[in-house]
Amino acid sequence: FFFLMIRRPPRSTHCISSAASDVYKRQLPTFNLLADSRKLEFEDDLVQIVVTVIRKRKDVSDDMVKVFPLLLKYFEKSKLNLDSILEILNYYLFYGKEKFVGRKDWIETILRIAEAALFVEEKPEEINNVEAAVLLQITLQTLGAGVMDSYIPGIMSLVLKRLDSAFVTEDMAVQLYNVFLCAVCNNTPLTLHLVEPKLDWLIANILKIGKHCKGSYNTKVLVIGLDNILLHGNIPAFADKYYTKILDVILTVLQLKEAKCNVDLDAAELDGASEENKGEFEVMSNEDVKVRCYL
Repeated sequence: FFFLMIRRPPRSTHCISSAASDVYKRQLPTFNLLADSRKLEFEDDLVQIVVTVIRKRKDVSDDMVKVFPLLLKYFEKSKLNLDSILEILNYYLFYGKEKFVGRKDWIETILRIAEAALFVEEKPEEINNVEAAVLLQITLQTLGAGVMDSYIPGIMSLVLKRLDSAFVTEDMAVQLYNVFLCAVCNNTPLTLHLVEPKLDWLIANILKIGKHCKGSYNTKVLVIGLDNILLHGNIPAFADKYYTKILDVILTVLQLKEAKCNVDLDAAELDGASEENKGEFEVMSNEDVKVRCYL
């Protein structure tokens, strides 16, 4: 697949000793309280314990496998507040990818959580909505083509339904378009076929906001997603009128990105010149800048 995790968990140089692991194992019954119908003050602490275990082990152990089914009930109990659970889901996806490949119920749990949060109307509704779109992107990127093919129809149905709803901010729209582009990168023919009735409208809106794309991640998704559409062997008829426009947006975004990198480079050179050891400052060539920006 093509790009890095949206929210790659921070690296850790620590390891959990066997004695510490035994302690966590003895605490497993306590994690069942995440599914308790009562609201408990220390629930967030339990979630952080799981995050810490997975981060330091750099994998999802058999003990942590037993905790995953409890997260849906915890999410429901938190009144569909995705912010309370997005971090731990990211850790499960990133470090437990192989577990998801063989567990259809785990993928369905992720999608149920994303769907519920995508249509939350209570405040902070936009935060939940945007994070739901981010969760869908993480899932598509991490599990990739093949594993996610059978789920793309449902995901695209959710995206189109949410885009058709009454309240869609520009930030929300950008993240929904990103979900579409991530699906395109997983399976281009399938995704384009699924959205064919809305494809003209989708591409027009993506190109409209594309030239003002903000953020390195959004830029990568935009460029590589549009590139996949152009490289698709059986491009639909609509591409004739958008082909030049798509290329224009891709080139514009990359030129702006390169210009920003050059500005940052110039600033770094000035800062380096003010230091006593300014002679040791290594100047990158334009090609180096391109590599850092685009690859």
